[in-house]
Order: sequence, then structure tokens, then C-alpha cells
Amino acid sequence: MAVDYFHRLVVTGDAQRVRRLARELHRDYPRTIGGETWTEVVLFSFAALYEIAPRVRRIEHEIPCDPYELSAWPVRVSAGGKAEARYQFQTRNMEVAPFIRALAAAYPKLDFTLVTLCLDDSSIESRFFSRGISRRWLLPERDPDGELGARTTEV
Repeated sequence: MAVDYFHRLVVTGDAQRVRRLARELHRDYPRTIGGETWTEVVLFSFAALYEIAPRVRRIEHEIPCDPYELSAWPVRVSAGGKAEARYQFQTRNMEVAPFIRALAAAYPKLDFTLVTLCLDDSSIESRFFSRGISRRWLLPERDPDGELGARTTEV
């Protein structure tokens, strides 16, 4: 049975580094069908991720298909020079967190926040990767009083 995941990734840090990462993750693929040619733009390419962080081959030897329903926002820069790049995409039968952990290791001065919704069981997982530190929150969890809350774990 296929399991679908919906991801939101936010990358923050120095504007120059965030822009560089956004450029490196971007790929243009020329396509031709029936004599008609166009360029497919993939703003978060797994092929690019494999070039940026070769250690992901330990996770999955073959490069996965690029994500579905991909959206990317322009890099935003605050007055203080801190920048943010945001991506939203869907994958099938593939957990993205190990890939983002490898990407964070390749860009140790950036912070990566990944929120994943499993579309099959409605579970929500949030992960934060920064400078070799990884934190994980799982939702929904209920505390002893029956209230919804988050459980944090170090990974």
C-alpha cells in the first residue's frame, strides 16, 4: 500500500547561503514530446540534492523521483540580513527527513525546519536540523489530562 506525505520545508540563515542553496537545488529539464519542446522547472530537485550531499546515497542508492505538487516561494530577506526559503511538496512511500538531515550537514550554517503530514493516518511530525543538532516533535499526542500536546525527542 502506498503512503503519501505532504511536506513543508523552511530554510533560514545568512541571505547569501540561503540563495546559494536555492540555486543549487534548482534544476531545469528540457522536455520534448511530439515535436513540442518546453522546459520543466524543478525548484527542489532530488538529483541536485544528491550532488550537494552525496552521503544521501547511503539512504537510497537510486535518486528518487522529484516531488509532486512542488511549490517554492522566492527567498525572503529581513532587514537584519536573515533569509528564508520555503518549499512545499508531496512524496509517496518516501520519508524525507533523512534526506534533509544530509542536506543540513552539507550546509551546517543554515537551519532547516521540516513539517510532514502523513496523508494516510493524519500524523504530523516536525523536525529541526541545525549545526549537527536534530529535534523531533510528533503530533497529535495527548498528555495525561487528555489535552493535545507535542512530544519532543532528540534524534
